[in-house]
Amino acid sequence: MDQFRNQTLSASRLNQFESCSLAFRFKYIDKLPEPPGAAAFRGSVVHLALEHLYGLPAAERTMAKAEEFVSPAFEELLKAEPANAVAVNPNLPWPSAEYELAEAEKSEFIEICKGFVRNYFKVENPSTLSPKAVEYKVAGSTKAGHKIMGYIDRLEESESGLIRISDYKTGATPNPRFRDKAWFQLQIYALLIFQETGKIAKELKLIYLKDGAAITNSPTMGDLELVENRVITIADAIDDAIINKQFHPKEGPLCNFCNFQSICPAKGGEAPALPY
Repeated sequence: MDQFRNQTLSASRLNQFESCSLAFRFKYIDKLPEPPGAAAFRGSVVHLALEHLYGLPAAERTMAKAEEFVSPAFEELLKAEPANAVAVNPNLPWPSAEYELAEAEKSEFIEICKGFVRNYFKVENPSTLSPKAVEYKVAGSTKAGHKIMGYIDRLEESESGLIRISDYKTGATPNPRFRDKAWFQLQIYALLIFQETGKIAKELKLIYLKDGAAITNSPTMGDLELVENRVITIADAIDDAIINKQFHPKEGPLCNFCNFQSICPAKGGEAPALPY
């Protein structure tokens, strides 16, 4: 049991536990394999392409250059994890010892990713920005001792010391009442940056690439205190679930996208025995 307690938590793990503690268990305790999804793989390709774009001198960060990075990013990620082919063609058998994609399938997927990259230029002109870092790892702990970490898509700091934290999302801009998970993630990053630098980020920025839009927020010290308390509450609940061996399904719209429906008691399935 001890190996599952006091692990470093990320925003995605915390959000998953809040959404459904049983799915959290299947993902992070049982570590059951899941087929790669198209949305996640598109996000990885686009993130990597933009990461490469910001590796260029500012004047060279054009839309054409950004599009050029998409295909190599796709091939790089496919080579690193061949099962990503299932995200391109969900009809492929999974798991498998070998995956094959038709060139037309690759091209269609890459073109969709290029569309997201083009939409990025509706939001920002990357030649005018000077990031301090991209894919920046931040780590720290709550006042209760829970370890937390994450990766910031883009971190900026002005000459006067003002900090902006930006995150790319490959979905469409959600209705305000469905933005909580995304803000929670960025507020965790802001908390960790505050712990690292002693500075409160001036701006948190969510960039939605499906429709080329952005929304921003300016956190306060009160916001950071609230997010830290929320992390503590969820982390304590995770610890209690592990100790008491109690992970319950939470039915809702997200069930339709869950890979564990066949073993979910809420869907008529039977969960395997806990691995401890």
